[in-house]
Amino acid sequence: FDTSGHSKSRCKSWCSCLLLPTNRSLVARFLEPDLSIGDVGMRWMTLLAVIISGFAHAEDSTTSQVEVLNLYDNFGSDEHGATLDWGFSTLVRYRDMTILFDGGSSATLLERNAQALGVDLREVDIAVLSHNHYDHISGFDYLLAVNPEVKIFLPNDRLIGGRPSRNAEQADWNASHQRGYRFPDADVRYMKNHQEIAPGIRVIVTKSELVGYFNKYPPNDQEPLFLGLPEVTLAVETDTGWVLVTGCSHSEVVRIVQAAKSELGGEIKALVGGFHLRPYSDEDVSLVVGQLPDELARNTVAPAHCPGEVAQGFLEKSFGQNYTEFGLGARTSF
Repeated sequence: FDTSGHSKSRCKSWCSCLLLPTNRSLVARFLEPDLSIGDVGMRWMTLLAVIISGFAHAEDSTTSQVEVLNLYDNFGSDEHGATLDWGFSTLVRYRDMTILFDGGSSATLLERNAQALGVDLREVDIAVLSHNHYDHISGFDYLLAVNPEVKIFLPNDRLIGGRPSRNAEQADWNASHQRGYRFPDADVRYMKNHQEIAPGIRVIVTKSELVGYFNKYPPNDQEPLFLGLPEVTLAVETDTGWVLVTGCSHSEVVRIVQAAKSELGGEIKALVGGFHLRPYSDEDVSLVVGQLPDELARNTVAPAHCPGEVAQGFLEKSFGQNYTEFGLGARTSF
């Protein structure tokens, strides 16, 4: 084994690719000049053992764990140095992917909160928008300022550039014109159907029957046409089930969970995000929350942004130790 010149350089490059950063010092020691044959042999055996361990660690690191961090919320506390404000944004780390789900109400505040929580949004690979409300979309302006090449997945909402396809010709045109007018220079994709956007990462597409847009122009002048708000939920696969991340659940949280279960065909391991139960009476909240334990097989529920205090109380009572408050600055993993 030649430890000099070009062979040493190639070996160092090869080892750096294979080993975790914490083992780089071992590589440097292994490549010291003037080693005896016995020393080289012993260090080679040690290095080989570490490489095998590194492969095992790498395999573990690409399995199922999902880490989520609440970057922007009106719910929780500012003890982490971030600032409370109405809106929602969460960072999801999965395998080798970093995902920004929603962006909060203010690009400036998203920037400050990210810095306070030690997050560099230049590392984001994928951004997903749940729905076109200011308190979820605005922070994407900061994301694009620092990370203009990021892939953005938007609901197929015409107010942010989504286009209906009434015929094959229009569908073909839409397919070749993906850039939307809300983010005209961004790499935008509009989500019309449930689909996989990366290995182990899917979006669940629903439409709200409670909030949206209306059209009263003729021939709808006598009976206005209601257009439900398109909504997207993020689904991430783990070894033990799926983690769902919702924005506001304007499509109703139970309907979203049911749609996800039908599409994914697996157990929902955790439900994280906004449930929008604030407007409802105590009785209505009780009825909705009463359905969730069975739908989720009593797995983890982690409300954020807009559950309402009544719903929080019901959820904590129903889920017990599997209830987790996911406010600003909170970090959790599944």
